[in-house]
Amino acid sequence: MRIFTKSLLALALTIVCVGGAKAVNHFLVYSNGTAAANNWDKQAVCTLNSPLVVGKSYVVKAKIKVDAAIVDNEIGIQLVPIFSTSENKDQWGNSKDVQYLAVQTPTTDFVEYSWYFDAEFPIDKFQFFQGKISGNVYYDDVTCKEVGQSTEYVDNGDFEQPGIANWGTNYQGPSFSQSSDVVNADNALVYSNGTAAANNWDKQAVCTLNSPLVVGKSYVVKAKIKVDAAIVDNEIGIQLVPIFSTSENKDQWGNSKDVQYLAVQTPTTDFVEYSWYFDAEFPIDKFQFFQGKISGNVYYDDVTCKEVGQSTEYVDNGDFSASDISNWSTNYAGPSFTLWNNEVAMTIGKSGFETFSNSKAVRMEGVTAYAAKYTGGKVTLTSVTEVPSGAGVIIEAAEGSYTVPAINSAAVLDNDLLVSDGSVTGNGTIYVLGEKSGVVGFVKVESGVAVPSGKVYLEIPTAGADFIGFADEDVTGVNEVKGQKKEGRSEYFNLAGQRVAQPTKGLYIVNGKKVILK
Repeated sequence: MRIFTKSLLALALTIVCVGGAKAVNHFLVYSNGTAAANNWDKQAVCTLNSPLVVGKSYVVKAKIKVDAAIVDNEIGIQLVPIFSTSENKDQWGNSKDVQYLAVQTPTTDFVEYSWYFDAEFPIDKFQFFQGKISGNVYYDDVTCKEVGQSTEYVDNGDFEQPGIANWGTNYQGPSFSQSSDVVNADNALVYSNGTAAANNWDKQAVCTLNSPLVVGKSYVVKAKIKVDAAIVDNEIGIQLVPIFSTSENKDQWGNSKDVQYLAVQTPTTDFVEYSWYFDAEFPIDKFQFFQGKISGNVYYDDVTCKEVGQSTEYVDNGDFSASDISNWSTNYAGPSFTLWNNEVAMTIGKSGFETFSNSKAVRMEGVTAYAAKYTGGKVTLTSVTEVPSGAGVIIEAAEGSYTVPAINSAAVLDNDLLVSDGSVTGNGTIYVLGEKSGVVGFVKVESGVAVPSGKVYLEIPTAGADFIGFADEDVTGVNEVKGQKKEGRSEYFNLAGQRVAQPTKGLYIVNGKKVILK
């Protein structure tokens, strides 16, 4: 455990906030392609989690951007709330219960737009008309609330959780998918199985190969797979079933009879690589991963198929580093699926300490995370290895960029650290991680100053001090490399335990204690 002791300073303080760890941002991308003649020709459609109440006042907010600058003020995005289940239809069967709100003209940067309106009927869907825009249209942080209330009507509007089943498009509208702002991030493919089915073949992940396998040749398929919950029944798992989908050898339902049934693997809650070796009995062009008896999500990564002893790859983008997953599909009754980032990024500044929170649960690897408790004028830090979704922690590590793996869940922390929703402001009791004269600690937020959304803070009603610094003897801040041991000069080690001959700024181990070099 680590102790911060409370001290009173009469000095005027300049607050320099220590930035929170930056996580990968996810958003929704609609691929509009060529602009259409009418704005309603291409739509992003959001189904609300419950209908809006007639006569109530609501506000919809969304961050939107586009690929190319729009110079025509008649081209933009119009929000159109509708009552899709109304019996009041036009001659095409579409609901006449529609409200037409303002047209916004997005830019090439994310900008937040707002629409205020009174619900004229029990609105259950939002249509974002975008047909006149060419290229991609990006949506993030979509929210709908009654004015002055906190109830949210849009599920996962920040797209930080896997699954976009509440989003769709019109009948001739654009394709869409979840994506992130990190190029070549460690992505995985997530199939949302939901409730387990009666048969393993009822739900499938299907991969189309870039060319058929050659009859009689020996092949190996490898895939890293994990699931949400531990499987205790050895009859439940994932079976790889290579098929010749274009064969004329069909059963009475029109399915190919040219099928090979390989071993069943039982995945765990961590990514494990599984291998299937086989000889191709026909020109295999697809792999079916039978997974119907598994409930929850099934995650795939690093999927590869090669002839034994050869280098030619038959699975395109098997590590999912690119956004194109058009070679993956499902069976007719199978689960929805999406590309998902499996890592969370963070950056540690020169102080060696940052705050962190994320919508995903994570396991801390390569950095040290702490929960914090404030009692009796002291803040006690306790190291933790896993951080649950939405929790705030303090990260300690040498300056640099890090990634930590996302996990399915983590236990609730015994923790006084809070995460701002953007409405928290300084009132004499709010402290954020900051630094004063090169020393890192908790700094009181000035009255009326807002704590940014996602920023970690402490609320200490009785602290009184303007600054609560690091005071335990385990960590000290020094301005230069110095210090002699009786038997000679001190030796410096980095956090990995490696001796450093000429240390620069950062966090080191010296004589068994941690030292921050400034």
